[in-house]
Amino acid sequence: DMAFAGNVSGKLTLQQSRENEVTGGFAFNTAKATIDAPTLFPKPLKLRKAGIAGRLVNNFHEIHVDSLSVEFPDTKVVAQGVATHGDDGWGVTGDSSATALDMTLLYKYWPLPVAGDTREWVMEHITGGKAESSTLKFDFQPADFAGDTMRDEALHSVVVAKGIDVNYIPGFPPVKGM
Repeated sequence: DMAFAGNVSGKLTLQQSRENEVTGGFAFNTAKATIDAPTLFPKPLKLRKAGIAGRLVNNFHEIHVDSLSVEFPDTKVVAQGVATHGDDGWGVTGDSSATALDMTLLYKYWPLPVAGDTREWVMEHITGGKAESSTLKFDFQPADFAGDTMRDEALHSVVVAKGIDVNYIPGFPPVKGM
């Protein structure tokens, strides 16, 4: 279940060739919106503004997101990627980056179904500091969407963090300002 509250403006164009191939393009924007997706995020996500632009090719079997920008109250995310539909289903590849984020707010943006055990450990043990920047490359194959888990190599993330407070082992003093 997912709900979107806010106004969207934009444009969708479609063309059909003489060979009956349908292609098109899209560009949409929103401001002051909320996304409520309880199976993905623990709390509704507030958006200050967001925009997406891309292309539809190969009779909608490829969706190219040329630019995606989402500004949250705490950070900004930009991304690009391609979703491709084949005989086995949809695959999605791309990359994204985010601006600085207080580590105590990470729980709001890390999707619940992604790397659940790691997510739980990070939320419990990292109690302070700041992610100065982060990048994420993703390569989801159709099989990654079919099961309860995804391949480890489907995601590659790099986070540059400063001043991190970590409680590695319960009962031991925390490491501060790492």
